[in-house]
Amino acid sequence: MYRLGQFLEGSWVEYSHPPVFQLMRTDSNIELLKIGVPGGDIAVAQALLRCLDGPFYVLYVLVVPRGEGDTGRYQSPLVDWDQVDALLNRFQDYLRSDGRFHLWFHDPAARATIVWDRHNIIYAYGPLAEYERCLSALGFQNGLVRIPAPHEHHYRNEFDIDARAMLAHFDWRHSDLQPSDDD
Repeated sequence: MYRLGQFLEGSWVEYSHPPVFQLMRTDSNIELLKIGVPGGDIAVAQALLRCLDGPFYVLYVLVVPRGEGDTGRYQSPLVDWDQVDALLNRFQDYLRSDGRFHLWFHDPAARATIVWDRHNIIYAYGPLAEYERCLSALGFQNGLVRIPAPHEHHYRNEFDIDARAMLAHFDWRHSDLQPSDDD
């Protein structure tokens, strides 16, 4: 089971990013790291989140619902690191194997945001040098992070129950999708 597929030699197969990251700059001149998440491994997000103290807001962006709820952004109340870690551990199979959502973590005190998108790419804003040290310890290197073309997102029937449970996990505040959420 996998979240992101690529068309290779006449069939769809899993696309797993190599363990690479690259320093980027936004149009607003903000620096960030773009990180490929090999196999959708939650350990990458957990390691980056350990660079921050929290508490955190979690934003679950449901782009392709399958009956579990409405399309939109679901923002958690302020939660501590243990609650975030429990969420990642509880839903790790769903997070690594289903492409219907993006998942954001924001530490307001640190002004740091970690965005894990449905292409298994993390965009990390905040303490970049600390993130780089953490990634290097995990075996990551500087390199190009790309999305294969063509690609597909997998939505698994067996994860519909987890998707419903995800929406029940916190007392989420719902809002509409933003135009950039469909990427």
